[in-house]
Amino acid sequence: MRRTPARSFVGRHREYEELTTALAGAAMGDSRVVLVSGEAGVGKTRLVERFADAAQDQGVLVLSGACVASGREGLPLAPILMTLRRLVGRIGRDRLIALCSGLPELARLLPELGPASAGGAPAGQARLFHQLAVFVQRLGADQPVVILVEDLHWADRSTRLLLDVLARNLRDTRVLIIGTYRTDDLYRGHPLRPFLAELKRVEGVRHIDLGRFSRAETAELIAAALGEQPSSALVDRVFDRSGGNAFLVEELVRVERSGMTFSLDDPLRDLLTSRIEGLPDLPRQVTRLVAVARSRVSHQVVAAVADLPDATLLEALRAAIDAHVLVADGDGYDFRHALVREALVTGLLPGERIRLHRAYAVALDDRPDLLPPEQLPSSLAYHWAGAGAPERELPALLRAAAVAKRLSAHAERYQLLRRALDLSAQVPDEVDRGDLEYEASDAAWLAGEHEQGLVLIEQALANVDRARQPERAALLLARRGRLLIRLGHADAIPALEEAERLVPEGTSVARATVLEILASALTSRGDAARGYEISEEAARIARTVGDDELQVAALTTQATALAHDGRHERAVAAFDAARTLAGSRNDLPGLARASVNLSMELWAVGRYAETVTVAREGLAAARGSGLSATLGAFLAANLGMALFSVGLWDDADAATAEALEANPSGVFAGYLHLLRGDLALARGHFAAAKRCLASAAGDFGPDFGLDDGLLPMARLDAEIAFRENRIGHARRTVARALGTARVRGQLSVYAWALVTTGAMIETRSRKRVHAFDEPHEADDLPEVLGSVTAELATDAPPWRAHAEQFAAEMDSYGTTSPLWHDVVAAWEKAGNPYLACYARLRAAEATLATRDDRDARRLLTMAANQARDLGASPLQKKIEAVARSIRLSPFEASETSAKAPNGDLLGLTSREAQVLRLLTEGESNRGIGAQLFISEKTASVHVSRILAKLGVTSRGEAAATAHRLRLFDED
Repeated sequence: MRRTPARSFVGRHREYEELTTALAGAAMGDSRVVLVSGEAGVGKTRLVERFADAAQDQGVLVLSGACVASGREGLPLAPILMTLRRLVGRIGRDRLIALCSGLPELARLLPELGPASAGGAPAGQARLFHQLAVFVQRLGADQPVVILVEDLHWADRSTRLLLDVLARNLRDTRVLIIGTYRTDDLYRGHPLRPFLAELKRVEGVRHIDLGRFSRAETAELIAAALGEQPSSALVDRVFDRSGGNAFLVEELVRVERSGMTFSLDDPLRDLLTSRIEGLPDLPRQVTRLVAVARSRVSHQVVAAVADLPDATLLEALRAAIDAHVLVADGDGYDFRHALVREALVTGLLPGERIRLHRAYAVALDDRPDLLPPEQLPSSLAYHWAGAGAPERELPALLRAAAVAKRLSAHAERYQLLRRALDLSAQVPDEVDRGDLEYEASDAAWLAGEHEQGLVLIEQALANVDRARQPERAALLLARRGRLLIRLGHADAIPALEEAERLVPEGTSVARATVLEILASALTSRGDAARGYEISEEAARIARTVGDDELQVAALTTQATALAHDGRHERAVAAFDAARTLAGSRNDLPGLARASVNLSMELWAVGRYAETVTVAREGLAAARGSGLSATLGAFLAANLGMALFSVGLWDDADAATAEALEANPSGVFAGYLHLLRGDLALARGHFAAAKRCLASAAGDFGPDFGLDDGLLPMARLDAEIAFRENRIGHARRTVARALGTARVRGQLSVYAWALVTTGAMIETRSRKRVHAFDEPHEADDLPEVLGSVTAELATDAPPWRAHAEQFAAEMDSYGTTSPLWHDVVAAWEKAGNPYLACYARLRAAEATLATRDDRDARRLLTMAANQARDLGASPLQKKIEAVARSIRLSPFEASETSAKAPNGDLLGLTSREAQVLRLLTEGESNRGIGAQLFISEKTASVHVSRILAKLGVTSRGEAAATAHRLRLFDED
């Protein structure tokens, strides 16, 4: 069998497990048939070839053949003959002759065996098929056999009949038969349809239908093709245009790698439109009409625009559907692939496109009832744009933007208003450009398009008279300052102070808005005391004017100022007040923002379980208000940090990956990438950690100046540099970041983490100087570490643990300090198993220095099992190295600890073993999620993976398997 080329294999884990399970059954004498279906290009061949390669490596005899297209029916028995002839080279002519002994009809098919024995004419197909079945049984007697038959949609009648015979008659045989076919080639009346219907009813026949890739899987495929992580914009373009079809993804990436503009080249366009070109004239015309609709279109709209007799229109649509160009979708029609639509539209003449767009626009103007009210304005804007009528497009765009605002569709609203701004120059009398710029800047803020928002505000400020319109100018300056805060720029406060001077005194909404934003900027820049005072005034004004949403914002800023000032209990109470008010008024954006800040405060002081609860509630509010890519990203980062802190690394990984699916950008993505970098480094995925650091640096940009981003980024940078033996860079990074930080209150958690990293680097680098006689780079790192720690608070369990660790690190220059025993206890109390595990290793080293091997064994045993459960590969290797020094095997360490889940034998991760235990106790996905601090969706994903690994199809079967294998029996 040909080996699969070195190509990426993405996703398909469940389907691969199904094939593996089928092969395991076949290897035990229970023959199986698996049918793998999917549209062209979805990845059927890659899946079965990867599986076949793995099976062959395990000693399985893999035979493959493909049906050949030749008119309506393929070449007779083509895949079987191809397979048999390849056997000569696989098992040798003599062995093949022995297998064919007494099977004369089979010998007639294989001239390679020599001249067939003299005799009469062939005895008939039935006898031939019987002899082929006997041959396959003989073949499977020596070793398991996989017979792979591809492209069954082209199979001839004889091949179909033979497969039916084998499926029904092979019993107690070590054979797995796999057949693949394209679903989009099965037109009505295709001969494979009735064959499949009957075959799927046979016992032992299973069906795997491959769908398209998700956006995350598409991103993984693009990364494999490019050799680097793709940008979110590239992933969006490829995913939207390919629909997740693997072949189309790779074709589009090929275009990208060639350096060509991102458009369809002629060969790909010809491939995509080949089915359309074979249609009669009228179906082709109707297909073009559907293509211009931009997306799925209802039958009523098609009928109104086409203006054809019903019977004629239906006949044309049926032809396009039977040709697998269009699909019937509910009450309308769509293309199987977005790229087919694109290829068809780009091939239209300009006059054709204008005529079709105008036909749509006129029909929708005449019959607005054809579309739901929320869809009508954007559709009209789209078609009037295509018809070249800006005076009709602009009002439709504004109505569409209003709809998007009501639906909290912030990104869509921003795009609509940007288009409206572009058109306003062509139709100057239709709209006030200043108002439009103000609206567009608000949409940019909510959509996370901060750089573009700044550009819009600068344009609006240039057109406002500050003397005659002080309130409008103040609000624009306040909005500019808010964007600068989010971008981490240092010049946010001057803009806001100018806004405060411009806004009239009194109790207006405008003044409260300006004060709230100014207070937030002051707090983020280290002046929490002044921030608190100004936010208090903003909250008072908001209460006076009865603006609840503004009051929620001011209360949240007040609470944040308290948190940054170190007044933690008062901060939590103020956050709770803001969240309660937001909830009572259904202010979802306010609830999401308050939850961001409260979850950050709770995590900073080590209240991890509460962090998880608040962050999940905030995520629900962010999703409900269309803020998944902005505030939702912050909340996911906070949730991930809490899960990472308590050792739930898989769940932290899942939470951050899910957040990145919302396509956040800038600072919103930066915090997610930093956490994923920490995860990767702890797991030993060094290259991934470096990529995450680079992504975070790009997300934040060169002008970012907020310590809650700069300090953790410096720590990750320093730890990576230290592992690469770039000691000077690591030392300078720590010293520079700590030397410029303005740390107090909540931000102490970041400073303490960086300080302990700095102490580790300082101690280890001194030891290297001593051991290898290396030159010591003189710098001020020790002085910086000392001066910063002297000012840092220790009034939260993680901060106290960091302080203990810092002292132990700095005391470990000559030999490992005995203080590490206290560090173990501190991190255990703080609830961070990873750092407790690291401290145990260092405590064991200190114990060995006193020649107390027994206590060292105890510490190393606990640390080895803790590192294994976490998946902390680098730390586990260090523990094993120390264990070997006292002849303590890591396997011995595992056996002397609490019994590990027997699920390891089934390939289950430690998290999956926990989920399976709860599943066997009858817990629902929601109950599992509640007990393990994970979402119901994440629990569902774990359950699906467990079912695939156990080779079962239901929760009941999984529980029965766990009980039968006594996975969770107590000692």
